[in-house]
Amino acid sequence: MEIQPAHVACVVGGGIAGSEAVARLVERKIHSVVFEMEALPYGKIELGLPKWHAKQRDQEEHKIDENLDSPYVQYVPSTQLGVDVSLEELRSWGFSVILLALGAWRDRPLAIPGIDEFQGRGFYYQNPFVAWFNRCHEPDFEGEPIELCDSAVVIGGGLASIDVVKILMLSLTQKALREKGLQVDLLTMEKKGIPRTLESLGISWEELRLKGCTLYYRRRAEDMPLVPMEGPSDPTKESRAKQVRQKVLDNARAKYLFNFKPCRLPVEFLAEGNRLTGLVFQKTSVLWIVFHVAVWQRTGEIKGQCTGYYFFFILFNGDEFVPVRWIIFRIILAVESQIFAAGLADQACADDQFITVE
Repeated sequence: MEIQPAHVACVVGGGIAGSEAVARLVERKIHSVVFEMEALPYGKIELGLPKWHAKQRDQEEHKIDENLDSPYVQYVPSTQLGVDVSLEELRSWGFSVILLALGAWRDRPLAIPGIDEFQGRGFYYQNPFVAWFNRCHEPDFEGEPIELCDSAVVIGGGLASIDVVKILMLSLTQKALREKGLQVDLLTMEKKGIPRTLESLGISWEELRLKGCTLYYRRRAEDMPLVPMEGPSDPTKESRAKQVRQKVLDNARAKYLFNFKPCRLPVEFLAEGNRLTGLVFQKTSVLWIVFHVAVWQRTGEIKGQCTGYYFFFILFNGDEFVPVRWIIFRIILAVESQIFAAGLADQACADDQFITVE
């Protein structure tokens, strides 16, 4: 006699989130059916990491395989929610619970109204861009082509943005060398770095006539979430983390020769016809302002007081507190070809730091 399980869970997504959820269900001997839109259950591990992260990819894929390799798990590949099966259908099939573990495929939008209309026409988000890079060499690849151009702009501040500038710099350098009759493997160049690769070929960076892409970040280099702050707030740990962040950025710039502009916030776009051609940036600064404010009545009697952090200067004028108005300093950046948004979901400002416009 076949024993029917008391509970069967539906898990949509077979990547890291979905496979970890399945592992917890298996621990409780709960059956699950995993629906994955791709043939393989690896999600962003397969397409979201540039191909030089081979070791990390292998480790994560092995974990996913282990989680899904259980008699309690039924894997259903090439089935996309909303295309091959609807949420209403899943609900009608009698699952005890439906878990959506779709991952982070949707990039955080760049906060400029109307700019998404230019996707694929001078503007690209990180997820589809990296997926294209990983698969564009495949003979059966059917995605839209992306022509990489010199002097591109990358907006972001985390490790994802570093990956994007590496893709640009390595690909453009490889193309420029190929035009000079020199063949170089991109993954080998990623490991050695561009300067050492050029030195071994007996050619200088200047001879390639490349300007290189530029990474724009809304805060300082030391604020980039390249290295996490561990544990509770501590001045010594914070200072050490900031030094490491700066070193990581400096090493990446020395190895891949990209440009960097800190404290720049994109606020508007420039376009010609149906193509994005530039951005308007505001210059920003990170201020740490300690204030001690006494709240006065007009009689001069102290009514209350508070101490803390605030994000604009406060001037005392008689018996009133007057905030200084922001003065906006604008930079018009003409972009020759492309603007990339990468890793925009970076850390929010700490409680003691606020971004202000100078």
